[in-house]
Amino acid sequence: MLVVLVVIGVSIFAFRGQSGNATPSPAPEGSLQSVQPDISPSLPADAPKGDTISLQGKNGVVKVNNFYKTAKGYWTEVDALVLEKSDVYTIWYYRFNSMFEIALSPSGTTPDERAAETKLMQDLGIKEAAFCGLTVIATYPLDKGNEKESLPLSFCPGAAGF
Repeated sequence: MLVVLVVIGVSIFAFRGQSGNATPSPAPEGSLQSVQPDISPSLPADAPKGDTISLQGKNGVVKVNNFYKTAKGYWTEVDALVLEKSDVYTIWYYRFNSMFEIALSPSGTTPDERAAETKLMQDLGIKEAAFCGLTVIATYPLDKGNEKESLPLSFCPGAAGF
């Protein structure tokens, strides 16, 4: 299952690049940020309206805060929400497979990954056990084009920093 998620994540990342900026910004040639997705401030028409939503987790349904209400943008072409954007990470939610991705920038570190995990967990309004039951990957760019490595979450079983 993890191998499938890694393959999906790498495929998505190769297609979309790393950045979630709505407006292209200068990036070093060949950097992961050289591909800029077209992020819309409008949410999909079928976005949930309630205070909570139910997501299918690895071991059943997980009830979370409705993160659509605080999403920073929507990338129509890949059906993905930008939940958070900072200088060191972007948090994505892929609607087609209910997967969260914490995409670290090239300057991202283990503490940045942990900060992003904590931010997402707090925004979802859930505890670690429920969070580990969701499909969440952390990715770190490699030096080769748009390739990236998938990392386990820092506090879930099998976790290790990079």
